Amino acid sequence: MIEAFLPRTLLDEPIDEWRLVPDGGADGTAGEGGEYEEDDFFDEQSMPLGLRRTVLLRDRRRNAKAPIPEWRRRWTATARGPLAGIPLRGESTDTGHLSGARRESRYGTLRRLSGSGDGCVPVFCGPVGSGAGREAMDVALAAGHPLVLWRRDGHDHDECRTFHRSAARLLSLAGHAEGLHPHVRDLRIGAFDPEIARSEGLTGRIAVLYDPPDRPPYGAEAMRPPPLAGPQII
Repeated sequence: MIEAFLPRTLLDEPIDEWRLVPDGGADGTAGEGGEYEEDDFFDEQSMPLGLRRTVLLRDRRRNAKAPIPEWRRRWTATARGPLAGIPLRGESTDTGHLSGARRESRYGTLRRLSGSGDGCVPVFCGPVGSGAGREAMDVALAAGHPLVLWRRDGHDHDECRTFHRSAARLLSLAGHAEGLHPHVRDLRIGAFDPEIARSEGLTGRIAVLYDPPDRPPYGAEAMRPPPLAGPQII
């Protein structure tokens, strides 16, 4: 499992698509036009990280603080299960973005998320590193939520209903927090293949905040890319 401790502005970073070696293998080559041939280099290092491992995000700012009681209580509930989805933002529901709906205020979001069941997981069909998504994510973390699911890539609003359905099915199959791991990885593999994604109706790139309150406070060191293969000319 890969845990990335990130500032909130970088929560949409596609870490699950990072590779340990460049596209095309250790020599950085690919087929003509950038397409892969059947015999192209492919192993556990050449595939995106999220297809090989469960990639989870944690909040760097919250990691540096003592856990609040709500955080501990909600984690206990999600670790035990069952899990149920709740919209991260009130105007973006499981039936899609409400056309013409007034943007939910910060305190309106706080009231709703604070009053939700401890096993509820906020779900958002959009990025959370800025704008309305970032504002709601701040509120969710302040309300003690340890799990959040969202779609980090750009898309049309009419795809949100499908995303929320996929998220609801994911939470149901997982049953509890730790049960998310294999199902998230399976979704990422399926969504990476256009034919599977089309046949199963998989849309978007899913991101997962998985932030237990009592894990060791890792993540103090800065993240750096892996060194490039071969000699470097300076």
